[in-house]
Amino acid sequence: MSHARLAVLSGLAASVALLLVSVPAFANGRVQNFVTQSAGPYTLAIGTIPETPVVGNLHLTISVTDESSGAYLLDAEVSVDGTGPGAEAPDLGPIVAEKNPLDPTFYDINTSVDRVGIWKFTIDVSGELGDASTEFEIEVMSVSPIAGILTIVGLVAFLIVLGLS
Repeated sequence: MSHARLAVLSGLAASVALLLVSVPAFANGRVQNFVTQSAGPYTLAIGTIPETPVVGNLHLTISVTDESSGAYLLDAEVSVDGTGPGAEAPDLGPIVAEKNPLDPTFYDINTSVDRVGIWKFTIDVSGELGDASTEFEIEVMSVSPIAGILTIVGLVAFLIVLGLS
């Protein structure tokens, strides 16, 4: 086998290995689905990364709009408490949401959840229209072992091709 062919195969194996490794990105451009709910004079929309939350890191993106006009509130104070399955008191928070520097219509929170089941997130908003609160339920799933298995298979394939070269 020629050196050029081995180099191409090594490059392909490295590319496949990189594609199989998933790194979480915490930016609003990745939130695809938002759930909306009324809270007093506000409409709140919440989205998560990952879209199907799993045990571990969780990114929440929240937008706050005026219920009557639909205008985004850019200067609201948003905080979140999270109560996990089987808990009586909040496991998380209160966590103050930060305004997204790239898009001030969104408020962001990075946190983590430690168990599978339905989590109840209470979102408190304080803004020019007053104070309001609402609760969102988010189902947290267990981590799928498939991504890890594929990563290991890709890494082993890469190491085999590298060893042959």
